[in-house]
Amino acid sequence: MSPVAFLLLTSLLAQVPPFSARFEQITAAQGEADTVRGTIYFAAPWRIYYQVDYPLNQLLSVVMNTMTVYYPDKALAYVIKGKSQVESPMSQQSLGTADPAQAMFEMGFKLGKTSTVGDTAYAVWNPKDKRTPFGRVTFGRVGRATVFVEVMRRNGRPMMRARLSGHVQVDTFRLPTRTVTERFDTEGRRTLETQTYTGLDTSTDFLYTLARFALPPGTRIKTSNW
Repeated sequence: MSPVAFLLLTSLLAQVPPFSARFEQITAAQGEADTVRGTIYFAAPWRIYYQVDYPLNQLLSVVMNTMTVYYPDKALAYVIKGKSQVESPMSQQSLGTADPAQAMFEMGFKLGKTSTVGDTAYAVWNPKDKRTPFGRVTFGRVGRATVFVEVMRRNGRPMMRARLSGHVQVDTFRLPTRTVTERFDTEGRRTLETQTYTGLDTSTDFLYTLARFALPPGTRIKTSNW
C-alpha cells in the first residue's frame, strides 16, 4: 500500500466503531474464483481479525504492520511483518464510512469538478503534488453514504474501482454491507472482489478476547518480512 493510500485509509478506519459480522469474500481473476467465509472482528484503526471457517479452519490477524495466519488443525502459524501497515479487505469497507473531504485535504488533494447523476453526487479530487503515486480520486455519495470510489493512476489508467451498497447505520456512520471492488494491475489485468457482511454486531464484548489473543504453546511459527 502506498503511503498516501495508507494515510487515507487510516484516517477513515480510525472513525469506525468496533463491530463483528459474518463475511463472505469472493475473488475472481483469470477465469477462476475463490470463496472465503467466516467472521470478522474489527477494532479501529489497525486491529482486525478474520476467523475463517470455509474453505478451511484458519485465523487471520492484522495488527498494524504484522499479519499472522494461524492454522489450528496443523498447529502452524505464519507471521509476516511489513515495513508499513498491512492492507486488508476491511480497507475497502472503510471507504464507505465517512465523508472523505477532510482526509483528502490532509492527503494533499484539491477538489475538482462535482456533478450529480440521479441521487448520486460525485466529487473528483486531484493531487496537488506530482509525487503522489496515483492520480485523481472520485467519490460518489448518496446523502452521507459513499457508494462509489475510483482511483486512477497518473497515466490515466484505473487502479481501483469500488461500488458500495447495503449501508447500515453504525454509530454516526453509514457502513456498507456489500462492496464490489475491481483492481487493475499495471498491465490492465482485472481482479474482482466481492465482500458481503451479515449479522452486524456493534457490541464490544469481543474486545477483551482480542486483546488477549496469543498463539497457543507448541505452535510451529514461520516468519518472513515484506
